[in-house]
Amino acid sequence: MNNLNEIIKFKDWKNSWTNKDSLGLIDYISFNIHPDDMLIIYNLFSPEFIEVEDCIFISFNYDFQSYTNLSLNTKYNKKEIEKTINRIHIYDIFSNCEDLVDEIIFENIGKSLQKLWSNKLKSIYPNRELFVDLIIDSNEYGPIITIYQK
Repeated sequence: MNNLNEIIKFKDWKNSWTNKDSLGLIDYISFNIHPDDMLIIYNLFSPEFIEVEDCIFISFNYDFQSYTNLSLNTKYNKKEIEKTINRIHIYDIFSNCEDLVDEIIFENIGKSLQKLWSNKLKSIYPNRELFVDLIIDSNEYGPIITIYQK
């Protein structure tokens, strides 16, 4: 569902115009998105990663105190520490969105993040086995994405 013409918000916006056939992605961005927003969103889709004692973390999710507590509580189980600190609920990114959003949108955002993060991690850490897991489970609070090493 990454085809723009299948995304309801884009379709509705496009259909509100008389000459809708000439409108596309750049037009939508021009009318609806602020340049700062593009850079902010870029930091989600292509985050910086940091390394702490051989663990890899998404920099915006890393917290020293959480790391210290998890290290003690898991007896420095690197996989568990990484999975926990890097864990992001896709719903939480949009917790203030009041619109009704189809579940497939959240899943597609998760799949996009998974692909982009995997590619970036492979380019930064070519000699490490890093996994970007996307968990889609009806027993969970929406799609979840996390990163860890084998």
